[in-house]
Amino acid sequence: MGLRVWRTSRQMEVLYYPQNPTNRRQTMRLENKVAFISGGTRGMGACEARLFAAEGARVAIGDVLREEGERLAAVIGEAGGGCIFVQLDVTSLAQW
Repeated sequence: MGLRVWRTSRQMEVLYYPQNPTNRRQTMRLENKVAFISGGTRGMGACEARLFAAEGARVAIGDVLREEGERLAAVIGEAGGGCIFVQLDVTSLAQW
């Protein structure tokens, strides 16, 4: 399991790349934890979702951007992390 970090012209991206799925770290800092990330489909929220999932957390991404959120949740899931997307506008009290 490894993290690859690189700088793009717009932002820092953190992506999880499993080098060997059977060779997991013995302890993962966020194992058995749940993280909810609002605004998690782009930028720092997306980086945090990837990083938290790589560290063993189950991640729920909340954002108004449905396509990007579903795509990110699928990418994290394919990499071996637990992630779901929930469409959410945090400025709307009715959606909480």
